[in-house]
Amino acid sequence: MRILQLCKQIGKQQSGQILVISMIVVMLCSLVIIPLLNFMGTGLKTVSVYQENNELLYAADAGIQKGIWQIKYGDIPKVYDFTQTYPAETVNGNNVVVTIDYVWVLSGIADPVFGPHNDWIDVQTEGNPDITGVYTINLSYSDISGNPGNKKVDKMGVWLPAGFDYVAGSASDPAFPDNIKKTEPSVTRIHGGTSIKWTNVNYSFKNSGDVAYQKFRFTPVGELPKGDIAWVQSLSSDIGLSWDKMIWNYTITSVATDNNGKTTTVVAHVSTDTGATANIAVITYSIQ
Repeated sequence: MRILQLCKQIGKQQSGQILVISMIVVMLCSLVIIPLLNFMGTGLKTVSVYQENNELLYAADAGIQKGIWQIKYGDIPKVYDFTQTYPAETVNGNNVVVTIDYVWVLSGIADPVFGPHNDWIDVQTEGNPDITGVYTINLSYSDISGNPGNKKVDKMGVWLPAGFDYVAGSASDPAFPDNIKKTEPSVTRIHGGTSIKWTNVNYSFKNSGDVAYQKFRFTPVGELPKGDIAWVQSLSSDIGLSWDKMIWNYTITSVATDNNGKTTTVVAHVSTDTGATANIAVITYSIQ
């Protein structure tokens, strides 16, 4: 406004021969002011849009926090593969709907066949994978009934969380002479992580107390893949599938909708253990 007043003042003070110059100055002032006002209007609209988006994002993020609370303290059933959608709630005038999907990590990786004696073959990592990047699957056979062994391992593998990978050729590394399988596994990206799987293992435990090992290298070196699951599938129907730990992976989807129907969606992939107060780790967080 000060620029406009100055231009008008110049116009009033001038007369005679310099009137033309005064008119030119006024025109130049108009050329500057109009775009400036338009820019200011655009800026205000942009601020308004950002504010609306932030409010929707805040509301959607609040839905993610609700989902995490439900997983940790709520009544989420510990069953394989389910979807649960909660009634809509209002957060700062925005409608928020939260859906929790649980996918068992071994779904699509191992056959979900559980025998009455699946604990006869115990599978676990040997302590924690060490900082040099060597992963060890420790298999042991224990038949408490005293019956003969000859329980055959058909498949085995590991699911590693996001960011960890199998080092090609490491199953046949000379440093691991006692490996059950020295052939390369199938490596598949699944459930946000990596499945490392050996099939047609054809290894038999003959006596109770027998142990076997499968080692391989992983990257990155110097980090431990928290949330990993080692597993084995026996060809014996009375054993079936065994694994070393229960990790529950959830996908929380929170959709916030304003009064104009505009939506913001936030998706978080969460991994927990099965403790009474489950430890929770957010694997990925994305805005859609």
